[in-house]
Amino acid sequence: MKSSESKQDPREIKTIGSIYEAFLLMISKKSFAEITVRSICECARISRSTFYDHFEDKYDMLKKLLKYLTDDIARDFVYFGEDTPAAEPMLVLNEKYSSLFREIFFNPENAIMRDIYQEVISLDIAEKIMCYHGKVGTAYGNVRPEVKVTANFYAGGIMAVMKLWAGRKSELSQKEMAEAIRLLLRDMHNKCIRISDP
Repeated sequence: MKSSESKQDPREIKTIGSIYEAFLLMISKKSFAEITVRSICECARISRSTFYDHFEDKYDMLKKLLKYLTDDIARDFVYFGEDTPAAEPMLVLNEKYSSLFREIFFNPENAIMRDIYQEVISLDIAEKIMCYHGKVGTAYGNVRPEVKVTANFYAGGIMAVMKLWAGRKSELSQKEMAEAIRLLLRDMHNKCIRISDP
């Protein structure tokens, strides 16, 4: 797994990648609750101090992993625009990391994982709303409350669609589902035109 952080030291990128890979391997065999920092370190063959050089705890590691995966598929993906692309990368991500997303969506004991994932998606949407309105680099704490509410609302919808897809309950093909998401995102664009304006 490669990191998109080009400014990081190559050794740091390799270490973080090995931690993510160890976690993804483990999540295919154990529940999130059963995975400990110690077990991640043993699987990644690193010391606990090395883990804590990069993450506060396993929740912080999960948040950064989900952000990394979201950033990786969404680099060229714009939520806001008439030419919003279809969401096939999102659906492919769901399939590629199916063990992780099954754990997030279908383990009733994993509310914390769902909350973390919703926060990651919501932050991404809020950031893109602000960028769309020419307010690049706005800290989330400085985003207006209505932008945060809108971002959370749409993040919940995106998660519901991904859960539907992960559970194989959609009667749509991947292309049809991606096109349906594209139309919803275009609708979100139309509703959000004025959201970040004072």
